[in-house]
Amino acid sequence: MGTCIKCGKPTRKEWHEYCEECFREIRGQQNSRSIASRSSSRPGLPKDYLKHGYFDSQGVLRPEMVVEHAEAVARALGKAKVTSTQLRRFFNKARLVEQHLDSGASWESQKSELLTLKPLAANVVGRASSRREREKLEIFRTFIEKNVGWAVDSEKSFREGFLVHFQSVIAYFKYHNFR
Repeated sequence: MGTCIKCGKPTRKEWHEYCEECFREIRGQQNSRSIASRSSSRPGLPKDYLKHGYFDSQGVLRPEMVVEHAEAVARALGKAKVTSTQLRRFFNKARLVEQHLDSGASWESQKSELLTLKPLAANVVGRASSRREREKLEIFRTFIEKNVGWAVDSEKSFREGFLVHFQSVIAYFKYHNFR
């Protein structure tokens, strides 16, 4: 056995420089630094995105959901290499829920259909070919999960919040990204 160069405790093997405790500590610091550097370069959603939902205190759709936040989300999704096909597939599924509601289906029956967007978004991330790609696509999953979380609150949240916001995101996405 060797001796740890940091604390002097015995190491597992003679050629090891650190004991297990010091090694874990050093490794943890390195991982947190690399995670911090990766997350700072990773595109993100706007600060306080959907913190208070889609509507203001009077129940009116907040303007930033249609303009500033929608554009920022679209840019971030573009930087994360989300494709317009992926976005459109999710939006079309949401529109299908709207069509079922228009045809007389109950809101309660359609909430579970809307919730299926969450595992489908996780699948998009999981199917990525590399860890780096998965990390980038995580923003898409977060976008879907946050929006579905608010959309299932009520039919109004779904129709007048989620769908309007998502449509704005797609419009800005097409404007900023030509995929």
